[in-house]
Amino acid sequence: MNNTVLIAGGFSPINTYLSEAAERTEYKVLSADSSHSKGSAFSWNPASPISARSLVLQTENTFEKIGSVILPFDVDSYEDYYSKLSVETISKGTDNMILGYFYIVSEIMARFEKYGEGNLIFFYNDDPNKEKGILASSGAAAFCALAKKTALLYAGKPMGIVLVKNETNAFQESADWLFQYITQPGAQKAALNAKYASHWLKPGSKPPVMIPFLSR
Repeated sequence: MNNTVLIAGGFSPINTYLSEAAERTEYKVLSADSSHSKGSAFSWNPASPISARSLVLQTENTFEKIGSVILPFDVDSYEDYYSKLSVETISKGTDNMILGYFYIVSEIMARFEKYGEGNLIFFYNDDPNKEKGILASSGAAAFCALAKKTALLYAGKPMGIVLVKNETNAFQESADWLFQYITQPGAQKAALNAKYASHWLKPGSKPPVMIPFLSR
């Protein structure tokens, strides 16, 4: 098992919790977010497809091969930045909440197809009790559609897709659960199965019991 992980996307406390959980699970981890905040290993310009490719190449140069990628989307953090409609927020919001994720998914899946393996985890955080504006809601809808359609597209192929929907503020517990989950054999089988891959998991979920087909 390749215990390397790239965490890329957004600017949220979740990124830090995921990085720390990865390290506790003895993963080698690199992080990159669109704010270039403290703790980010690499800078990343979500509006640029060249930057997405550069990020993947830099990660490969560090790890030689990328085992897993986690794409966090914290709609509540985005709402804090893009609560008002203006030319600037529309432009930056589209770059950070939509374009960047599409570019990085395209690059990552091309790499995983080349490897013949790899795990992509979409980690969506949303407090259902917090009101969302037009921009954050639109970005969230695009992210969820990208996650679900990617899972359906690659189901049955060697690349595993995992969709996680977190609706609590227990970020540390959710991050710890994620790394415990993806290290279980049943989780990998479910990620490769069309029946399970496109379903959103909640932290605390256990991998389904995959019953092998027995021929007579």
